[in-house]
Amino acid sequence: MRNIMERFFLSNYTKAHFINQQKAKALLYYNILMVVLLVVLMISYAVLNPKGMARAVIGANTIMLFVMLSFIFLKKGFLSGAVMVYLLPTVFLVSAARFINAVQMPYGGFTSYLYYSFYLIVFTAVFGKKYMVPLISFYFLIINIIFYIFIKGKLAGETLEIAGAGVANSTAGLLIIGVVSYINIYLTDKSNSLHREEADINRKQYELISDLFKSIKEISAKLQSSASSFSFTSGEIADGARNQAAILEESSASMEEMAGTIENVSKEIANQSESINEIDKIMGDLNSIINNLSERAGAIMAESERAIKLADNAVNNSAVALEGMRKIQASSEQIKSIIELISEIADQTNLLALNAAIESARAGEAGRGFAVVSDEISKLADKSTQSAKEIGALITETGRNIDTDFHLFNELDIHIRKMKDTLVVSEKLSREMNDSSVEQLKLSSRVKDSIHRVNVVSGNVTLAMNEQSKTSFVLSNSLAGASEITQKNAESSAEVSDMAADLLETTAELLDLINKSEGKK
Repeated sequence: MRNIMERFFLSNYTKAHFINQQKAKALLYYNILMVVLLVVLMISYAVLNPKGMARAVIGANTIMLFVMLSFIFLKKGFLSGAVMVYLLPTVFLVSAARFINAVQMPYGGFTSYLYYSFYLIVFTAVFGKKYMVPLISFYFLIINIIFYIFIKGKLAGETLEIAGAGVANSTAGLLIIGVVSYINIYLTDKSNSLHREEADINRKQYELISDLFKSIKEISAKLQSSASSFSFTSGEIADGARNQAAILEESSASMEEMAGTIENVSKEIANQSESINEIDKIMGDLNSIINNLSERAGAIMAESERAIKLADNAVNNSAVALEGMRKIQASSEQIKSIIELISEIADQTNLLALNAAIESARAGEAGRGFAVVSDEISKLADKSTQSAKEIGALITETGRNIDTDFHLFNELDIHIRKMKDTLVVSEKLSREMNDSSVEQLKLSSRVKDSIHRVNVVSGNVTLAMNEQSKTSFVLSNSLAGASEITQKNAESSAEVSDMAADLLETTAELLDLINKSEGKK
C-alpha cells in the first residue's frame, strides 16, 4: 500500500536530488498525518464539546482544504508550491483565529494559538526555503505585539500584568524558535550542499568505474581470443618438436655408428703407418723426407682445428648438414681412390722386391744382404695389400652408413621445412645445428719411388680418417644436444599450451564476473 501511494504521488521526483526526494516523501506523510489528526479533532469536539463542534469543523475543513491543495502540487512535482499552498494560508488563518478568539476571551490569546505559531515556524524550517524562516518569525513577532496592543484596553489589574508577561515571554520564545530554526535550516542547507558535491563526485566515480569495466571487458575478450590462438599454435609447435626430436635421435645413433666405423678404419691405417715406419727405419736415407712430412702433417692438423659453427635457423642448419654429408661422401670416394693407389703401390713394391730377389740370386754371396732387405720389403708390401683390402671393406661400410645418414638428413630437412611455418613464434627456441666442415688433405710431396709414395699416401689417409672421426663425433654430440633441446622445447611448448588454456579459463571467468557486475547495476 505504501509503495503504491509513493509511486502515485512521488513519480515526478525519481530524477530529482536525493534531498528533495526525501523532503517530498516527508511532506506526503505529514499531509496524511494532518488529515488523520483533523478527523480525530472533529470527533473529539463532537464527543467532548458539542457546542464548539461547528467552529472545529470549519477550522478543520479549512486546513484540510490547504492539505488537499498541497497533495495536488506534490503530485505535479512542484515541491515548493506544495509547501507554500499549505503554509501561507495556515499562517494567516492562525493569526485571524487568534484575534477572533481574543474578542471572546482576551486573556487566553497567549496560550491557545501561540503554540501554532511555534509549530508553523518549525514547519517552515523543515520544508520551506531558508529565507522564509526569518520572514515567518518576524511576522509572528509583529502579530504578537499587535495582539497585545489590541487586547491591552480590555484588560486590567492582574490580567493586564499576565498579558504583559505573556507578550514578553511569547516574543522571546518566538525569537528563540526563529533563530534556532534558521540556524538549523542553514546547517541543513550547508550539509545538503556538501552532500550534493559528494554525490556529484560519486556519480563521476561511478561513470569512471563503468567506463573502466567496459574497457576491462573489451580487453578480456581480446585476451581470450589471443589465448585461444596461442594455445592452438603452442600445440602445433609441441607436435613438430617431438617429431624433430625423434629424427635427431635416429640421426645421432647413425652418426655414432659411423664414428665407430671410422675409428676402426683409422686404427687399420695406423697399423699400416707402423709398417711404413718400419720400412723407414730400414731405409735410413728416407728420414729427412719423413720429418718433412711430419711437419707438414702438424701444419695440416693445426689448420683443421676449426670447430663447427651453429647455423642461424633450422633450415640453414639442415642445408649445411646435407652439404657436410656430401663432402664426407666425396672424401670416402677419395679414400677409395687412395686405397686403390696403395694396392697398386704395394703390387709394384712386391714386383720390385721380386726383381731384387732375382738380382740378389744372380749376385750370389754378394747379394744376400740385399735379398734379406728385398724379402722384408715383400712382406711389408703383402701387409700393405692386406691392410688396403681391410680398409677398403671398412670404407665400403662407411659409405653405406653415410648413405643411410644422408637419407636421414634428407628426411630431417623435409620435417624441418614442414615445421618452418609453425615455428615462427618459437624461433628463439630453435637450436643451431653443428656443421662439420672438413678440409681435405692435399698431397704435396713428390714421391721418388714406391716406398716414398706409400709413406705419403698412408700419412694423408691417417689424417683424413682422424678428421672424419672428429667430425662424426662432433656432429653426433651436436645432434644429441639438439635432440635434448628439442625435447625440452616440446615440454616447454606443452607447458605454454597448458598456461594458455589456464589463461583462457581465467579470462572467461573474468568476463563472466564483469557481466554479472553489469547485471547488478
